[in-house]
Amino acid sequence: MEVYLLRHASALPLSPALKRDEDRPLSTKGKIRMRRAATGLKKIGVRFDRMYTSPLVRARQTAQIVAEVYGWSLTRLEECKPLAPGGNASELLAILAGQNSTARVLLVGHEPDMSRTASVLLSGSPSQVAMVFKKGGLCRIDIAEMPPKGRGVLKFFLAPKQMRAFV
Repeated sequence: MEVYLLRHASALPLSPALKRDEDRPLSTKGKIRMRRAATGLKKIGVRFDRMYTSPLVRARQTAQIVAEVYGWSLTRLEECKPLAPGGNASELLAILAGQNSTARVLLVGHEPDMSRTASVLLSGSPSQVAMVFKKGGLCRIDIAEMPPKGRGVLKFFLAPKQMRAFV
């Protein structure tokens, strides 16, 4: 299985008008950059069979941009509570374990959870592998067996600027 971990794009900061972190939308710059990054990924042949997103606004908007670039109906996006900040890693692994072994799955979420998920998939431990995702950063990890039995292989880890350069 190919697992793609994508951190949401740049969002607006908290403000007097925007008081809850959960409600922060992407900034205009974040939207533009994510559209270019997704276009770059599509251009180099990266494909997905399933897309799961955190229920938070900025992650959903990031996933929606990717879906639009790939020509997907937005109804194909699947909201996934374990991708919310501090989500249940065991539930997320169970979702992955239920996928076809040849599936290409995109998970859109937040830091530090994306880094912890990558570490679990690569080492079996949430703190064994130190990775930090930039906003809009993406990695691909191939897994034959789910942790703790198997360990994934890191195929690539891209900064958003690198993805945009493919356009």
